[in-house]
Amino acid sequence: MPKRRAKGEGTIYQRADGRWSGQITLPNGKRRTKYGKTQGEVRDWLTAQRGSIRTGAWSADTGTRLDEFLRNYLHDVVANQVRAGTMENYTRVAEIHLIPAFGNMRLTDLRPEHLQRLYTEKVAAGLAPGSVLIIHNVIHQTLKQAEEWGIVPRNVAGLVHPPHRRAAVPTILSIEQLDLVLTHTKNSQRGRWLYVAIYLAVSTGLRRGEILGLRWADIDFDQRSLRVARIASQLASREMVVAEPKTKSSRRLLTLDDATITVLREHRAKTPGDVVFPTPEGSYRDPDTLYEGWSRALKAVGVPHVKFHALRHMHATLLLEQSISPKVVSERLGHANVAITLQTYSHVSSKLEHAAANAIGQAMQGLQKD
Repeated sequence: MPKRRAKGEGTIYQRADGRWSGQITLPNGKRRTKYGKTQGEVRDWLTAQRGSIRTGAWSADTGTRLDEFLRNYLHDVVANQVRAGTMENYTRVAEIHLIPAFGNMRLTDLRPEHLQRLYTEKVAAGLAPGSVLIIHNVIHQTLKQAEEWGIVPRNVAGLVHPPHRRAAVPTILSIEQLDLVLTHTKNSQRGRWLYVAIYLAVSTGLRRGEILGLRWADIDFDQRSLRVARIASQLASREMVVAEPKTKSSRRLLTLDDATITVLREHRAKTPGDVVFPTPEGSYRDPDTLYEGWSRALKAVGVPHVKFHALRHMHATLLLEQSISPKVVSERLGHANVAITLQTYSHVSSKLEHAAANAIGQAMQGLQKD
């Protein structure tokens, strides 16, 4: 009785029409077949299939196209895990960058060199390395899912070297410039709410969406605390979205100083409803109105334009320069860990390092004197 061939060994035979056929059974029990004009062509295919099974690099799927899988992955998986704004950004990356480049390609045909070439072309076209890194993250997560589902043998994005995000020194205002902006907005009837938002940004380090998502129930005047419980943002469709912060570290409780409490108490007395920075109708304010008001205020007092986010950087820088523990600063900012804080504000850390060296030098003066 002839010995039965084991899974993964495969067979080759010639058909009645003269063509050659190769068959092999995959680890999942399914059979894969190859037809060719010559025995050598089929034998080479069978050898490659045996190698992929032996190394674990086989795939049960060879027909799924990248555009089909990417769109389905975003719709069925990612949409249930991220905020609407993040989903919108991922979809934009897929439709503008990934699908035009590889949409018609089968997932199993995508190679590391394809992605590496795409990243190089994007940087050469003027796209910021940080933006290219987002493209990489989207395709990497997509292929990771495909690998887990057995559609591709491995995640080829893990073999690619995306560009590094350039470390930029955060831009901040001087105390004198900040004072000009605060004085201008405080004395403006139209910009009074803007004065409170700017003051709060500097004294707490809150992000723009965190400020506009505040409700009065989040502020405890007796305990001098503020809870970050939601973020207000706007989609490209102009739809306002208010949701919980996406990370545990972003959901935080901050202690407020006396001056900030006073500013908020005065604002509370003039602000009806539950929202701290409401529209005239009492709803959450469009983030663009905060940015536009900030830009007008800078122009009005002759201060060079910087992003509203610069106030968050100013909060962190002022604390670090006063030797407040980076761990405390990290927690106030809502960073995932203190390493992010130290990396972002490395320019401040350098100053602190010099101060530390001088301090230890002074402390050791007088040692070993004869």
